[in-house]
Amino acid sequence: MNTGGQPQLAFTNPFTNLPQLSKSLAAVLVFLYVSGLLIGKSLTPFLALVPGFTIPPHFYFWNMFTAAYFDTSLLSTLVNAAVVALVGKWLEPLWGSHEFLKFVVCVNAAAGLSTFLLLIVLFAVSRSEALWFDSVWCGFGAAVAGFAVAAKQLLPEHPLRLFGTVSLRAKYLPLTLVGWELATVVLLGLSPKSLPFTIFGVLLSWLYLRYYQVKDRVVGDHSDAFSFASFFPEPLQPLVNLAATVIWRLLVAFRCCSLPLLPTVATDVDSGSSEIHRSMLLDTSGGGLSHDPDSERRRAWAVKAVESRLGMGQAAKSTLKGSDPSSSPAQGESGSEL
Repeated sequence: MNTGGQPQLAFTNPFTNLPQLSKSLAAVLVFLYVSGLLIGKSLTPFLALVPGFTIPPHFYFWNMFTAAYFDTSLLSTLVNAAVVALVGKWLEPLWGSHEFLKFVVCVNAAAGLSTFLLLIVLFAVSRSEALWFDSVWCGFGAAVAGFAVAAKQLLPEHPLRLFGTVSLRAKYLPLTLVGWELATVVLLGLSPKSLPFTIFGVLLSWLYLRYYQVKDRVVGDHSDAFSFASFFPEPLQPLVNLAATVIWRLLVAFRCCSLPLLPTVATDVDSGSSEIHRSMLLDTSGGGLSHDPDSERRRAWAVKAVESRLGMGQAAKSTLKGSDPSSSPAQGESGSEL
């Protein structure tokens, strides 16, 4: 009861009204950590990525995909569970539960596979048995990095308060996350068990959101604000954009990515409605809609085509209505004589 006339600050619990899927993912993280704690290290090769156990004769190939949900650190588990619950509270209603789950599963699976391939390369170079049989790689870092990329895409200028004092715009969150992971490994000497998951998580989640996510019948996000170069400081962006353009053209050549799409229109004359379709046009900007004169002319032509076809559809509809026999006076009179 407020007896002093001073306004009281009500504490709002951020963990209330959480979506079911987000709560379930957080519960899975905690459950797998507790399972590892109770069963012991014998469970680690089954769930964490230990490359020597992933291939025959053990052939625990599934650990490439379960490693993202398993952790050996209590602090990391609690932080990751809180992140997926809080981010899911915002992102799951926005995308829908199916798309949210698809994003988490795809990013984690691709990051686990990429980490395993990286370890094969490192082992081929170093021939280190400790790397192959003793190193443990796990953690929810790929999905957390994916959430940071999603925040950059959806709310790039939104200020985020870190540790209660540091203000950071969402567009800088992915690079800051990778920098933090590197700092904890290099400066603090912590285990790099989740570092490759985080790095691959940033890259693979961007690829998914950039080229593959379907939202409102639109595939991907080809805006300049979400180009790969935009992840880096402005002085580095021209160099990064050049490299990204070369890589993107290779991906298109091998049909790993599709060309960006511009709208054309096909009009249903009978109903007067228009259905927007999307036609492929070549992009030379490294994954974003280019601003060269040819692309500008193509976009201008597409807009004119849309307006022209819509106008033709409306005119055709009016012509059909004007020639409808049931609406002519002569037919009306003949009908009355009958």
